[in-house]
Parts: sequence; structure tokens; C-alpha cells
Amino acid sequence: MLTIYLSMAAAIFVYIYWLIPNRLRNLFIGLTNIGFLYWLGINSLLLYLFLVALTLLATRRIAESESDEKTKRHIWLSIAAIGSLGAIFAFKAWGLQDSAKTSAWMPIGLSYFSLMLLGYTIDVYRKTITPQIRDGSLFLFSSFFPIVAVGPIERHHRLARQFLEPKVWDNVRAAEGANLIALGLFKKFVIADRLSDFIVDPDRHSLSLQGFELWYFISLSLIQIFCDFSGLIDIVRGFSKLLGFGVIDNFNQPYFARSIPDIWRRWHISLVDWLRDFVYNPIALQTRNLYLAALAVMIGVGLWHEVSLKGIAWATYWYVLYCLSIFIRRRGWRINLFKPLKIVGVLLLMAISTLFFLPSSLGDFNTLAGNLINFSNTMNGEFFHRVSLSRNDAIISLAGFFAVVLIETGHRRLFPVLVQKPKKILLFYSIAALLFVVTIMFGHGSSKAFIYLRY
Repeated sequence: MLTIYLSMAAAIFVYIYWLIPNRLRNLFIGLTNIGFLYWLGINSLLLYLFLVALTLLATRRIAESESDEKTKRHIWLSIAAIGSLGAIFAFKAWGLQDSAKTSAWMPIGLSYFSLMLLGYTIDVYRKTITPQIRDGSLFLFSSFFPIVAVGPIERHHRLARQFLEPKVWDNVRAAEGANLIALGLFKKFVIADRLSDFIVDPDRHSLSLQGFELWYFISLSLIQIFCDFSGLIDIVRGFSKLLGFGVIDNFNQPYFARSIPDIWRRWHISLVDWLRDFVYNPIALQTRNLYLAALAVMIGVGLWHEVSLKGIAWATYWYVLYCLSIFIRRRGWRINLFKPLKIVGVLLLMAISTLFFLPSSLGDFNTLAGNLINFSNTMNGEFFHRVSLSRNDAIISLAGFFAVVLIETGHRRLFPVLVQKPKKILLFYSIAALLFVVTIMFGHGSSKAFIYLRY
């Protein structure tokens, strides 16, 4: 029911947005940003306002300081970093201690608007942008309501300038937006929600799975996480396009990655880009040590997901794989495998990474790791009963994921061509309409909250 109300509110907003004069649209968005943050929770609004005030103060002091006043500039940058990163890690660490308090008090969107504000501060410090004190672009960019709660993590130079550009309705852009929204809803309600009860596993049923059963479980876990998160980003990007804004794509078909570095060029692109620019590059340039720079990035990604030993273990897993890939590349060794085999191999490594967030103890993890290579129980007639996912749900989920792969591939290859032929844009409207119908027909009955709202 909430989804229906939100869809109606979004449609009304788009209608009003294009009805009012151009000069009032930024004001309309700004008021909506404040209202949306308040709707997310008064704690989200208050923390956001505090961090904006801190960012404005820090960037102003940094800009006023002369280049030779490095100590003063460093101090204000450090204050801004402590404010943003400290808030993220404090709330995440507190949440592990009391999950009930987390659900009530965890500021939704904290990780996203904090990193956007800190990125802006660092850009001012580096003098790649000038501080925006009075034009409101900092506020509009960092609280843009389609992305403030769920990402992607936008950068000021990409998004803020779009608020200064007059907006004109564009049928091509609108068709792409409608297609993205329909695809996102399909991913969420037909695939992710259908797999959610099976994957969440509150009774730790996964500990009893072995061999093919456990590989099946973690493979569907990867599909569920991808469809939930990328579906949300598709909806955000599609809605932004309906308003005339281009938002960075967080996913570039990660299921086609052919190497470890390739994964991180395709998965959660905005976070990896942020860490590359502000963590990896500075460390690599200063130390000339790619392994140290990669360690800092992986630990950052791991702790962003969860401030715990699980997050660190997950980060260590990817760090070891990344270092191995660097070592092989530097030696000039080539792994001459058939391209599909490379893709399957990388997907299996991605699926294994989901294990790190399943166990509640080291003993449970050891059990899961051992069960991965225990194939004594082969697939039989009891398979679907043991994995507690019906055959129909499995077929619909896997068929839906195959459809997603085809649609995303066609979209990326055909849309740039169809843009030159406006009449062909009807094809994308038709695909969007078909996806809406299929989502209504096959959508899972009980909708679940998006996973990445917790970050």
C-alpha cells in the first residue's frame, strides 16, 4: 500500500514540477528536500542540517585561508572529516549494540549525504571547485530527495551544475526514465522480494545446507542483493530523468565482470569512485604502494557495509583477491580462459563473499566454509524442500533475472542508437508498459524494505 501511495505522490510531483515556471523549480525541489528528510525522520533532518552547517563553515574557512596556511586548512578539513565519518561509524557501531534503537534512531541516508558533503569539502580544499556559500547549490545537491536516502553518492561538479540549467521536457529522456523505473520495480517486486524470505534466513537454515544446496543458496543471495540494490538505483535514476536530471549509474552489469578489478568498476560505482579519488589515489601517489592503497579502500568499503569483524573479514577476502590479481598482472601472466568461464568464475567469487554476513560466530563461518566443498548430498528429489524455496519461485526468479540481463544489455546497446530515431522511442515505452504489467502479475505479495535503506 505504501508503494502505491509513493508512486501516486511521485506522479503528482512530476506533473506539478513541469507545470510551474522554470525559475521556481529549484525552490520547489528545495522545499521537497526538507520535507522528505523530515519524512525520513527528524534525526535524519537534524543531522543533515548539522553537517551542512559544518561543511559551510569548514569550506569557508578553508577558502579564506591562504595557500601557505596549510595548518589552518588541514585543521578545518579534519574537523569536517571527523564530523562526517565520525557520524557514520558512530551510528553503525551503535546499531550493532542495539538493533531496536537502530531502527528507531538510525538516520536514513546518513552514509550518502555525509560522503557527498565530505567530498565537496575535499574538492574545495583541493581548489578544484570554489565554495558555494549563497547560491543554494550545496543544499540542493546534497539533499536532492531522489538520492539522499539511498544514493548513489553524487559529486558536486556532476550534479550541482544541473540545478543551474533550465529544464525542458524531453521525450527521449522521459522514455529512458520510464524504462528504468519499470525495470527497477520488476527487479524489486518480482525477483528481490520473492527471494527475500529465503535469503534473510533468521533461523540460520543455511547452516544445514551442503554442496550444491549451499552454492545454490549463495548464488540466489547474490541475485537478491543485486536486484534489490540495483532496482532501487534504477528507480532513482529513472525518476531523476523525469525531472531532467542525470544521476550516475551505480551498476554496469556486474554479472559480466571478467576479473577482480573489473568487479569494482561495475559494482557500487559511486562509492568506489569516491574512495578511489579521496583514498586510493592520494595513498598510491604518496607511498607508491598500490597494495596499501587497495587495503585502505577495501577496509573502507567493508566498514561502510558493517562496522564489525564481519565487515573487516569481507574486506580482507576481497583485498586478498585484489592483491592476487595485481600480482598476476605485474608478472605478465595471462589466464587464457574462454570468456564465459571467466565470467562464471568471477560470479562464484562474488557469491562466496555473501557468506561473510551470514554467520553469527567464527564457528558458524567454519561450518559454512566446510559445507561449500561437501558434496556428499547430491541434488535429489528433496532438494527444493531442503532449501525452503518453492520450485515456482525459483523458476520465476531465475527467469526474471535472465530477462533483466537481456533488457539491460539491449538498453545499453540500443538506446544510444534509438535516441537518433525519436519514433523508435515508442519501443522503450512499450517495454516499460510490459514490465509494469508483468510486475503486477508476478510481483511478490508482501513487499520488503530496500536493503540499502539501512546504509
